[in-house]
Amino acid sequence: MKRSATALLPILVALHISAQNNVPPTDSVGARELDEVVVEADMQHTSAKVTTYIPGPAQKRLAGDAISLLGMMNISQLSVNPVNGSLKTAAGQPLTVFIDCVEASSEDLTGLDPREVKRVEYYDSPSDPRFIGKRHVVNFIMQHYLWGGYTKIDAAQSLGVTATTAALYSKMKYKAMNFDIYAGEKYDIVRHAGNESTEAMRFTDLYGNGPADITRSISQSAANTDNRTTDLSLRAIYSSGKMQINNRIGLNLSATPECETTNTVNYQGDINGASTARAYNQTDNTTLRYRGQYLFYLPDNMSLNIGAQAKYGRNGVDSRYIGSNGFSTANNAREKSFFATLNPNLNWQISDSHSLTLYGVGMWRDNRIDYSGDSDSRQTYRIDGYMGGATYDFESDNWGAHLNAAWTWQTNTISDYRRQSSYPKIDAELTYSPSANTQLLASYGYYESFPEASATSPVRLRQDELLSYTGNPALRNSPTHEIALQSMWLPSNKWQLTLTAFHYRISHRRVSEYSPDGPDGTMLRYYTNNGNYQNTMIGLNATSRLFGGKLVTRANPQLWLRETTGAFAMTRNELTCTAQLTYYFGRFYAMGWYMTPSHYPAENSGIETRSACQYQIRAGWGACGWNVNISASNFLRSNWRSTHESLHSRSYDMSRNIYTPGAHRQITITATYTFGYGKKLEHNNELSSEASSASAILK
Repeated sequence: MKRSATALLPILVALHISAQNNVPPTDSVGARELDEVVVEADMQHTSAKVTTYIPGPAQKRLAGDAISLLGMMNISQLSVNPVNGSLKTAAGQPLTVFIDCVEASSEDLTGLDPREVKRVEYYDSPSDPRFIGKRHVVNFIMQHYLWGGYTKIDAAQSLGVTATTAALYSKMKYKAMNFDIYAGEKYDIVRHAGNESTEAMRFTDLYGNGPADITRSISQSAANTDNRTTDLSLRAIYSSGKMQINNRIGLNLSATPECETTNTVNYQGDINGASTARAYNQTDNTTLRYRGQYLFYLPDNMSLNIGAQAKYGRNGVDSRYIGSNGFSTANNAREKSFFATLNPNLNWQISDSHSLTLYGVGMWRDNRIDYSGDSDSRQTYRIDGYMGGATYDFESDNWGAHLNAAWTWQTNTISDYRRQSSYPKIDAELTYSPSANTQLLASYGYYESFPEASATSPVRLRQDELLSYTGNPALRNSPTHEIALQSMWLPSNKWQLTLTAFHYRISHRRVSEYSPDGPDGTMLRYYTNNGNYQNTMIGLNATSRLFGGKLVTRANPQLWLRETTGAFAMTRNELTCTAQLTYYFGRFYAMGWYMTPSHYPAENSGIETRSACQYQIRAGWGACGWNVNISASNFLRSNWRSTHESLHSRSYDMSRNIYTPGAHRQITITATYTFGYGKKLEHNNELSSEASSASAILK
């Protein structure tokens, strides 16, 4: 509640009782109308370590899942894209989402019932050991009951872009046990995905005929792809006053039956003429995953939290290309992959203000790939990584401090190539909250990112008549620095205002370069470390809630200053803005959202990208366990182009339009029905889709 009203309320009650005991007879005093005293609930407040938001009744009733609820709440530290469902911080950093302090994937959040959300918490570098050292955290606090269960059924159909999803989620609690089961199916029919490109290639000795300059234009005339994904998940959680045991298993099956793409190819320069090229691709992936979390509360204000993951996957790719003059190539791959992590955390709550955490991380990854077709070989990849570190946290009424220091040891073994590296990881953060509606934050982070296994493959594969590609086992890590400053002001329930400044720098970034050193003098694409990337953002996030919260507006202008060095040096500065308008009326709501186009250099390539604007209007209704939404995305756009990419180098230039279903106008209808059973119902962390395993197959 507002502090002034809360403080005055007991005094007013005492004065009122005192006045009643001392009033003269009613017939001697005329009636008098008293002024109304309104006490408004405080729906948002902050401290040095956490900012808390309470969703309104209309938002909980009308939101279909956790992501749509966050979008309706317009939390100032978050950025929610309703078109693709992405969730990031206001500065574009990745988030980890928890439900009742148990980690959840983005798919898990689709099963959540927003009506049972009591509040939403946002943390930067939380000290709570249940958040297992995550940097930026959103935590849903749910309504707790004694026992019972519920079932939720979801279905969505997109028109204009054919996509169908359906999911069944059910939860049951009995005493100290929670059981979750999920089954989901997704089916996409893609007819307008692909790209059109113009390439300018400068060869030194093409096919042994000497130098050649060739321009190739490729236009896509047909593409047919069907994608199918099936998810099954089961979880059991045991909770008591001394421990919490969380075990989950999941199975993911995804497949793309044979996808045929037909392109018209035109050549100019030393080779002239036109031809038709066809590409055939087929993929299938099977992933079995286990995730466990074991939390034990120990004596002397200590706790031990152990996280464990294991994932086994089988991936297959069949690819054929038939080009001009009888040229053809086949690249097929069969992969078996294993991934595991172990993450123990020992936390000691020294006092109310001080805590210390010692932690370790072990990570193991093993990929075995058999290539067949025109390039037969067997490749093995193994990554062993270990980290040890300590975290100190301080928290008082107004101040918060976080300091994390760790060291990582890593060994990469790629067939006969072996490389070892070690590097530090540092996080430091200081927050000051002079009142319940103001927070100031400053942070610094340093870490190194290591290359993905697919970028380090020594295999050389032929793509078409003029292009080949390979990886680079000698790729180095990329050191990264992050600096952030943030000021947040929550003057009342009607207003939110956040000013953010963020600087991000990558050294020795990984890029793709081109050289005329491929087979027969063709062009070869390979990975290398070249140049740096830095990005500075200054942004303002302002939200207003007017007419008793029925009208909500949000504007998020951001100034971006981006620069790259090295072989693909460029500077790109731009001003972008995201705006949202939402109106609630009874059991209905209407929302409009718009994001401006963007023009930026890629972090890990020499590509310069121009993205199209995105926009959406949405309307919904919710009552009696039902939630129905209809949205129209990019409804004024008849083409399928999402981005334009360009690249300029010494031997190779490229200009390309990329077409995706999400860029085209589409109407999506979503319906959800939730019903409960049992005497006492508890909605806790919900379980859903398991992601497929990461692949090291060269792309």
